[in-house]
Amino acid sequence: MGGEPREAGAFARGSAEDAGKARRAGVRKNGLFKTGELIRRSGLSRQVIYNYVTMGLIDEADHTPKGHKLFSDDAVRKLKLIQKLQEVGYTLRDIKDIFFKDGKKEERS
Repeated sequence: MGGEPREAGAFARGSAEDAGKARRAGVRKNGLFKTGELIRRSGLSRQVIYNYVTMGLIDEADHTPKGHKLFSDDAVRKLKLIQKLQEVGYTLRDIKDIFFKDGKKEERS
């Protein structure tokens, strides 16, 4: 396949295949993904993610028409930050205080 020319429709098929794989993984066209994909990307359990949502440490970006939670890449970044902070000794209470300075949620860009 290395130097072989591709047929005219090969790129379109490749894109459709990639899109199909993304949908099966729970990734939507808008870049949001379901809880299962967040579990895969973060390595955390469904229960831990649910607890972090309940605590307000991560946010749901949207919901599917059937009510499934959808998350963005920001949730993955926050989960990785939470894991790193815990590794260096911060408790969830400390982390929540960091995220909610002065009683207001700290927005990260």
